[in-house]
Amino acid sequence: MTSFLGIGFVYKQNSVDEIKAALEKLLSYMAITETIYITYYKKGSKHQLVKYATTYDFILDSTYIDLANGHDVQLFFFADLGDSIDREVEVEIVKKDGGFALFLKVNVEEEGENNLMQLERYVPFMKNFYVFFPYHYCVCDEGIESEYLFSEIEQVGDDVYAITITPIRNGLSPFLHVNKKAAVSTEYH
Repeated sequence: MTSFLGIGFVYKQNSVDEIKAALEKLLSYMAITETIYITYYKKGSKHQLVKYATTYDFILDSTYIDLANGHDVQLFFFADLGDSIDREVEVEIVKKDGGFALFLKVNVEEEGENNLMQLERYVPFMKNFYVFFPYHYCVCDEGIESEYLFSEIEQVGDDVYAITITPIRNGLSPFLHVNKKAAVSTEYH
C-alpha cells in the first residue's frame, strides 16, 4: 500500500531572498539520488509554464530566483531522508499570509507499522534541517495537505498534526519542542 506523509517547514517571512535560501539549503541538505523534475509558472503569468529536468549540481542561482518568484512551484525527485531508503519526494513552495512553507510530500510504502512510529523515523531529518535553515515551526503527518500549514500552532494547538516541532528560543541555544500527539518532549539541539 502506497501512501504519503507531509512535512511542512513554515517560515514567517515571504521574501525572494528567504525563499531562495531555504530552497537552496533544503536541496543541499537532502541526499538527492537522481534527476530533479521542476515545474512552475513564471512570476505574473498563469500561462507561462516552465518544465524541465536537471540534477542538483546544475541548478543555477538564477533558477533559484525564478523558483522563489514563481507560483505553483513543484520539484520531484528521489532522496534519502535519513532512513537509507530512496523515496519519491515532491517539494512545493507555498506562499500565504506574508509567509511561506517548503511542503514535502514523501511516498511511503511500509505496512504493518504504527503510523506514529513510521512518522517518528523522520524527526531527526526535521530537527537537523533546523540547523541548516531555522524555521518558525515544522509539522509532519500522514496524508496532510498544505492548506493548514499557516494556521498558527499557538492558535490551533499542537494536536492538529501527529508531530509538531517548534523552536523555543531561550538564551543562546534554541531548544526544539517536539510534540508527538500523545507524548510531548523538549529536546536540546
